[in-house]
Amino acid sequence: MKLLWEPSKQIIEQANITKFIIFVNSRYNLDLEDYHDLYDWSISSVGKFWEGIWLFTEIISSKPYETVVSNLDKFPPHTIWFQGVEMNFAENLLRFRDDRVALLSRRENEKPVAITYNDLYLRVARVARALRDAGISPGDRVTAYMPNISDAIIYMLATVSTGAIWASCGV
Repeated sequence: MKLLWEPSKQIIEQANITKFIIFVNSRYNLDLEDYHDLYDWSISSVGKFWEGIWLFTEIISSKPYETVVSNLDKFPPHTIWFQGVEMNFAENLLRFRDDRVALLSRRENEKPVAITYNDLYLRVARVARALRDAGISPGDRVTAYMPNISDAIIYMLATVSTGAIWASCGV
């Protein structure tokens, strides 16, 4: 079978998976060389692999996890991941405030629109403020019937940043 494409050495060196392999090799005193080694380690050391993902991606939490995984032999539905952790995923998704593209919106018959992390943060903050002003608080439910566009992501992030629960149905 002929390969259609193979990444250059530079692309491989700059890839996140390469950086992750270097990270776990250092953190856990391993000698993983490539994707296949990483895959084998991920299924033989599930807890350490996912702890490595947590640490490498620098997940923010207000309360740390007590254990990475328990009841793995009872998967699903009894496996418990990151027991005890308290976090808001909107906080993690909105932690960047720069001009890199966070969202690229493409709609029929329109030009693509890029939204930077900084702009995304500001838009979410405005909607979150409006939700709070309307009396939305943790545990409330916010629903929407709207197309799957960037506004849906903005409203979802604003909702969950308040501690409320988001549900939507695409048009």
